[in-house]
Amino acid sequence: MAIRYRVYTEHKNKRDLMAYLNSTLESYTIYYVDGYWRGNAEGSLVIEYISDTLSVVSRGKIFDTAHWIKKYNEQQSVLITQEEVTAVFV
Repeated sequence: MAIRYRVYTEHKNKRDLMAYLNSTLESYTIYYVDGYWRGNAEGSLVIEYISDTLSVVSRGKIFDTAHWIKKYNEQQSVLITQEEVTAVFV
């Protein structure tokens, strides 16, 4: 079993965000999406990180990342989702 974490945030300060992610996470995927809040569209990013275990270290990395993004981008909130997934390397 693996855990997929997703962090949803505004699409801003991408260069600094990428530098932070590269120094913190060994692998991740970024999706560029249009997010909507109360009918208003905004450019958004979804950062996906898959951990091979439900570990405190992995969870801590994601929450630290979300807190850093929230503060750096001066956002009211950043959404984190977590779900169990089956992951197989081929």
